[in-house]
Amino acid sequence: MNRPVIPTTASLGDSAKPFGQLLQRIDVVAIEGRLEALRDSLLAVAEREDPDHVIESEKPVRSVRASIALSLPDVSDGFEVTYARTQEENENRKSGFEEALLPGTRGSSANAVRNVRVCPGNRPARETSFCSSRADFDRVIDDLILSSTGRIALDIETHGPRKGDGLDPWRGDIRLLTLRRDAGPVWMLDLMALGYDLGALGEILREATIVAHNAKFDALWLRVKCGLRLPKVICTLTAARLLAAGTKPGNNLDQCLQRHFGIAPGPDQSRSDWGAMFLTEDQLTYAARDVAHLHDLAGVLEAEIGKAGLENVWALESDLLPRVVEMEAAGIRVDADKLRTIAAKANADAIQASAALREALGKPSLNPASQPQLLAALRAAGLELDSTAEAALKEADDGRIVPLVLAHREAIKRAQQAESLLAHVQADGRIHARFEPTGTATGRFSSKEPNLQNIGRGELREAFVPEPGHKFVVADYSQVELRAAAAIAGETKMIEAYRAGADLHKLTAS
Repeated sequence: MNRPVIPTTASLGDSAKPFGQLLQRIDVVAIEGRLEALRDSLLAVAEREDPDHVIESEKPVRSVRASIALSLPDVSDGFEVTYARTQEENENRKSGFEEALLPGTRGSSANAVRNVRVCPGNRPARETSFCSSRADFDRVIDDLILSSTGRIALDIETHGPRKGDGLDPWRGDIRLLTLRRDAGPVWMLDLMALGYDLGALGEILREATIVAHNAKFDALWLRVKCGLRLPKVICTLTAARLLAAGTKPGNNLDQCLQRHFGIAPGPDQSRSDWGAMFLTEDQLTYAARDVAHLHDLAGVLEAEIGKAGLENVWALESDLLPRVVEMEAAGIRVDADKLRTIAAKANADAIQASAALREALGKPSLNPASQPQLLAALRAAGLELDSTAEAALKEADDGRIVPLVLAHREAIKRAQQAESLLAHVQADGRIHARFEPTGTATGRFSSKEPNLQNIGRGELREAFVPEPGHKFVVADYSQVELRAAAAIAGETKMIEAYRAGADLHKLTAS
């Protein structure tokens, strides 16, 4: 989307033009000053002479003093501020040139239109620039190649048409790609305007070492949307989790920044509308903050990892992360028709079991899914139960009613699993589940959206199919955690038992 930039000072030319057309002719004039008090004039306005927003050239341009609050964290001097607005938006507005140039000057509707574009002046540390045109790409590239460490901090902001789509790269979109080299400015690239072809910028990111918090999320989105692979990644979330050693001190970015630098969290904009035509100052501040301190945070965490003697584990997890991204991007092929058949049959089985259970209990209005109703009905039938938990039911099994309860539950669970898997089948006919290498306290992988590590044996597994001409190879480590514990603890009896192929469970029981 091409967004004409409205200048802080303007020369309107010699001929009368409709307001929207004039916007395309205005040249940007930068105003540099201190962020804390933008004392100089930010905008110039022209007088409106008629309802059609025609500006006569002989009318003088007058200056208007204005102020604006941009609470960007830790930003030095040297800023230029302009406002961006689309031609269509300006042509549709009926409140005049002054309001269009300075959002919020009149009327509540103007407050919703704030697309602040902060452009670099003297390029001090953590200066912030919002980029929405291809011409900006050259400036970004020219800056990023100056990285003295080869590291680039990266973060993205995503959105989607439906709830949850902003977390799904197959259904949502990237709005902002935010970047910062060491000691460089913060660049916020509006990919809704620029598109996903990163060109030379993509090559720079591919060659760089990327620093990100929850890097797997960002890397997966860039892999899916931009076709960009990031082979060298430093994930500060992974580093924080390794140092937490299975405890839960809180490792999101705000918590890490507060713990290590005493930086208080800012307003959370993660759930705001990142698909809006115009982003607010709060959103831009939030996006800039996400990368402003990542280089410093990575340095602190890497030093602590060295002190803790975790360099090898850290190297392993860092090398693993790009492979996990490829796993998620590849996904696994499923037979959606088979899943639909399983779900339909399971729902039919649940209805049949429910009807049989009501008849056996003499309770035609019983809701088997209601634990209080079910417990009362089972007690009335003579079963001595304190709960309807599976273990309690099996202990009190009467051979008649309890099997119906368990059959109903099994059918419901089977239907829910099949329907959940179906909901995650993407347009490519594959399920792209998420895998988290450091998602558990023990160091095991976790899986979600959906959990593919918890698919029981039977017909559900049969719905996962290999590519034509291929086969699945099923492999599993035997008692891998016990083996690792034996090696780490130096338990010679356990090690000898494993080497001899003995049953360790029988050995420990004896």
